[in-house]
Amino acid sequence: MLRIKSLSITLGEFSVRDVSLEIQPGEYFIILGPTGAGKTVLLETIAGIHTPDTGGIFLNDREITSTEPRSRNIGMVYQDYMLFPHITVEENIAFGLRQKKIPPCEQHAIVEDMCTLLELHHLSGRYPGSLSGGEQQRVALARALVLKPEILLLDEPMSALDGRTRERMRRELSRIRKLTGTTIIQITHHFEDVFALANRITIMREGEIVQVGETSEVFLHSRGRGSHPACRRRDPVGGTICFQRPQLPSGNGVRDYPLWEYSPGYSRCRVPTHGTSHPGKLPGSAS
Repeated sequence: MLRIKSLSITLGEFSVRDVSLEIQPGEYFIILGPTGAGKTVLLETIAGIHTPDTGGIFLNDREITSTEPRSRNIGMVYQDYMLFPHITVEENIAFGLRQKKIPPCEQHAIVEDMCTLLELHHLSGRYPGSLSGGEQQRVALARALVLKPEILLLDEPMSALDGRTRERMRRELSRIRKLTGTTIIQITHHFEDVFALANRITIMREGEIVQVGETSEVFLHSRGRGSHPACRRRDPVGGTICFQRPQLPSGNGVRDYPLWEYSPGYSRCRVPTHGTSHPGKLPGSAS
């Protein structure tokens, strides 16, 4: 279990304040919030890139607050993947194993297993520059997972992918978590990721945790009045995404559901507003 206790950190003029979270083994946990909320700073602090000013980080009851990143057994994948362009896919995946001085014969066997898991055998001799965005992401995931991290941190890993590739990668991430049992913490701006993957989510705003809970709990019972301020953000087309709760008939088990509206002049429903017979659970939410 990952436990974050009263964590605060200041970087320049920005600060993350009094963050406390508990994330269970094998959980898919998503951090949601507008740009500048402190999501990446929080992930990087968990990974050991930043040292908090106050508070503590505990992994399986072992304090790792001041432990160097390489000794935390935590993997991290950024949105730009950070693959080494001058070496092959196979060499990229094996990089961490070489740093740990794993014998070459063992390296090869481990990389083979990871290529099988992520279907990368046909790409092993190619260079990152010749790969598609989805292929590069799978290589980055393989490079992180090959070290068998207890926790995998994903910083908007699908932000550069097209819709079809993104859907495939959601299925891939869900499959990886179920097969490996790895705890995954992901930052996203996409609500499809939340409903397809998350066991629980947290909302961040201005460096603070606003709400934590299961997906249905947070979206159906958001704190505050009207639009959920932590989720409101600017859309690329120039509008604002707002959280609303339409009143729907309840005779057939239908409840209130969130409706994401894009305005001005552009709107679409991103979350079903009807069609479940399970009160308190959103259609399509992760199990």
